Amino acid sequence: MTTVFLSLGSNLNDREKNIRAAIAALMNSGTLSDTKSSSLYESEPWGNRDQPWFVNCVIKGTTALGPYALLMKLLAIETQFGRVRAPETKWQPRTLDIDILLYGRLALQMPTTRPKAKQLMPRSAVADVVATNPKLPALTIPHEHLAERRFVLLPLAELASDFVHPGTEKPISQLLKECVDHSIVKPFLT
Repeated sequence: MTTVFLSLGSNLNDREKNIRAAIAALMNSGTLSDTKSSSLYESEPWGNRDQPWFVNCVIKGTTALGPYALLMKLLAIETQFGRVRAPETKWQPRTLDIDILLYGRLALQMPTTRPKAKQLMPRSAVADVVATNPKLPALTIPHEHLAERRFVLLPLAELASDFVHPGTEKPISQLLKECVDHSIVKPFLT
């Protein structure tokens, strides 16, 4: 079992409900166990600011899945929530976004390959994901923008301030202090 940290975000429909239902889906599907969630935060959109604000959190959990199999499971859950992934939808409003921030102390970059997905997931699960995601994304761990995004670092520091980022070799608390992203991230009030 590997400890992972995932970022969850939503800025469409009932944002809080989307996040809480996604956490339940991650646990009920067996994707994660022993989960702990940060507080919910409301944040300005990153990348494209002309859209509704996001509700975000980070969850810590353990998984038996390998990194790519975990990514495939997350993509399937996003799709269940109505997420559409296409080049023209980058940094656009979304019902659900789940990113792998950290996978243990692993640092890797995997190119897009369908054969690996077929090796790591049952055929029916791969078919479902491939049908809705004709071009599977590459996988970079730690997440390539983790140290640049305040809306990720703040909830991550709540759960793991002393965890050392495998790429920078700095603790999350230090990355948060050094973060040049000054966008608004505030506690989400229900």
